[in-house]
Amino acid sequence: MASSARAAIALALALAPAFACGYRAVDLEELAITATPPMVDQRIHLPLYLIRDSARIPEHMRASAPGGPSVDVYNVRTFVERDLRVALGSIFDSVTVVDPTAQVPAGERLVGFVSIDELGLAYASAANKSWVGTMRFSLEIRLPGAPTYVYRFAGTANGAVTLTDKRRTDEVFASTFASAIQRVLDGLARSGVAGRLQKVG
Repeated sequence: MASSARAAIALALALAPAFACGYRAVDLEELAITATPPMVDQRIHLPLYLIRDSARIPEHMRASAPGGPSVDVYNVRTFVERDLRVALGSIFDSVTVVDPTAQVPAGERLVGFVSIDELGLAYASAANKSWVGTMRFSLEIRLPGAPTYVYRFAGTANGAVTLTDKRRTDEVFASTFASAIQRVLDGLARSGVAGRLQKVG
């Protein structure tokens, strides 16, 4: 990211607590996001290249709910560049994040496309009117040139931490992003991708 953009984000985050009526802004670079690696019979032996596309992954998003609170979330691409990359390393032999214009090395490999379509807030349940973070996103993994995906997830993940304090937004969205990663990891473990790719390479 350009230094001027980082400076603007830093200023926005510094000013956020000054607004007593507002909710604390979130900087994804400052969050510790962890997920539990699933038990898999075998790792996926092909290297995975995750495409970091600014058209699919905004750097800044606003999570809100109709008639509810609103939270600014910055450095959203860190989800792909750091957290998703590290988590997928528990299943794939190697995971590399590249720009759409990058020349992916020739040979057998997988390419993953990530989209973060929406960050939001929703009630924890019909009975619990506390807010939790939500994230609508997708991950599509395919062999280059293949007509179908070897794995695809598209859906919404809800965090488990409720927004009971305007200063707890970091915890709320750390939980939300961790939930999103967990859904991907668990889905990959169930899908049997490794077995289907044994004949490749």
